[in-house]
Amino acid sequence: MLKTTLTLRLLAAIGATCAVAASSQASPTDTAVLATTTNGPAITTADITTALTGLSEPEKRVYLSAPERVAILAERLALAYEINTADALIPTEMRDAAKVEGALARYTFARREATKAAIGAEAAKLPLKARALELYQSGHQACDVLPTYSGAHIFIRADNRSLKDALAKVERVAAALKSGKSFGEVAKAESEDADSAKNGGSLPTFTRESIDRQFAREFFSDITPGRVSAPFFTRFGIHFLRVGEQRSPASRLSFEKCEPALLRIAEADLADKVMLELQTKIVSTSGLKIDENAVVAVVKANAPDSALPNVNQSKLIEDAVRLYEQQRRLEQRSGTGKATADTR
Repeated sequence: MLKTTLTLRLLAAIGATCAVAASSQASPTDTAVLATTTNGPAITTADITTALTGLSEPEKRVYLSAPERVAILAERLALAYEINTADALIPTEMRDAAKVEGALARYTFARREATKAAIGAEAAKLPLKARALELYQSGHQACDVLPTYSGAHIFIRADNRSLKDALAKVERVAAALKSGKSFGEVAKAESEDADSAKNGGSLPTFTRESIDRQFAREFFSDITPGRVSAPFFTRFGIHFLRVGEQRSPASRLSFEKCEPALLRIAEADLADKVMLELQTKIVSTSGLKIDENAVVAVVKANAPDSALPNVNQSKLIEDAVRLYEQQRRLEQRSGTGKATADTR
């Protein structure tokens, strides 16, 4: 990696004083100057500490224990504050865009830190574990263990042949079952689901939420063991199904086993609550007003052939903001929520 002369000088200076600092255990003062530029302020130890605000104390100590990291951070801060250097890096016409980017970055940083502080304050009032316990006591579905069932099917594809040919095979299977042949025998001979066909059509044990929605609807319409359904369509093809037995009853996890999931949910719920309250406060205290007519004018100017729906424009804006916020929360909560099954 290329290093500037400033970095090399700083590395040499810091390296030369490390032994002295280690022996004396003296801490540098907040006003100790680490870097300077022609048109920018001097970068001090206080600036370095401020730049590492987001780190815990142990993390800060680890970061500050390496001369190269300290030197590089001092260099970046010095050049970031050096006006002429920043201006020289971008064309004149892009400087306004740089100011906008800076304002957005400042707002994003401020909002993130305010959210973290608010979450910490709320968690101090009621710790996450207590919130998780409340969720458990209220019967949160994250701790439910659904009953499992066995079943079998005969599957006929409809995507690799004409519908007429597929229905002809359906008639043939129906006739075989009506003639008294066992479901398993017909499945082995006719089913086009190779994995289950070799086992007489038997499917792996499943819950209502783990199978296709239409298949679940047909299966659970009558769970009398041994019932054979009429043929029906799903997104995969055509099926005959045979109802098996309930393999395990519904149950509920203990709090100890469910606690990790409940903690994630409690944390996400708390974050949602805090962010909503913070956003409401920001909008209220800032006196924010959106000129709906101006917004519509921008849209019309950029999409002249698209007619806006005849609905209240405030609702359009609110819906757009809501969708954006939902997407942002989903990204922040990736991996923390309970997956929604396709069978609900």
